[in-house]
Amino acid sequence: QGYSEPGAGSDLASLITRAELLDGEWLINGHKIWTTKAHESTHMFALVRTEKNAGKHAGISYILFELNQPGVTVRPLRQLNGSYEFCEVILENARAPHDWVVGGIGKGWEVSKSTLKHERNSVGAATASIDMFQKLVKLAKSTERDGKPIIEDSHIQRRLLELEGLVMSHLYAGYYQLACDAEGKSPGVIGMMNKLNSTVIAQKTAEISNEVLGDMNLMIPAWSVSRPGIERWVNQQLLSLAAAIGGGTSNIHLNIIAERGLGLPRG
Repeated sequence: QGYSEPGAGSDLASLITRAELLDGEWLINGHKIWTTKAHESTHMFALVRTEKNAGKHAGISYILFELNQPGVTVRPLRQLNGSYEFCEVILENARAPHDWVVGGIGKGWEVSKSTLKHERNSVGAATASIDMFQKLVKLAKSTERDGKPIIEDSHIQRRLLELEGLVMSHLYAGYYQLACDAEGKSPGVIGMMNKLNSTVIAQKTAEISNEVLGDMNLMIPAWSVSRPGIERWVNQQLLSLAAAIGGGTSNIHLNIIAERGLGLPRG
């Protein structure tokens, strides 16, 4: 997904990667970043500017192209947890057939809003939140402090119950949306909240797992020989920070909910 650029993150419409139609092909030049799994992918769909004099949103097109070609450089980015999930992609006269445009020239912004909506809903699926919560409960049962399982601590119990309430609310909000879809109805503002809800749950899960593990969080993941699996919780804690950024920041989502869902004024 070639959306974000070094100078166009939350304000995606300020992107400057451009494409010029020449001899039946698009020549694409620019710089994309935070491209998930680009080093393992064969193709990219990207937002590029195709009309110089059009308005900020109107001059953008949604073009597909192959990554394995001259003019495309993919550089994996080392993350805080040591993995390389994201990449930057440098485009220098990368080529795409003239008809590999989705939705028509200059219609890319409308197409991107649709794909982002589906991305946010998939990232915000309640199934992932349920799985994470169940694993957190298992962690609290299997981790001891002062000779007792930490789950017997009243503070941890209270925090887990609060988190379970959020998880179940997230699940039943999903059921409600499914019922609305089946009846051809709009779920309203609830349909805009999935990704934000999952982000909140992931962050609270990280906070509780941090309390449960305590000093063990200081262990470098590669050293987790005595307690296999701890590194996954360290990664979850780190990734919970990224969850508030990927697919649109939480602040952007709050604005969308306020403006489009509740009809509040901009800003």
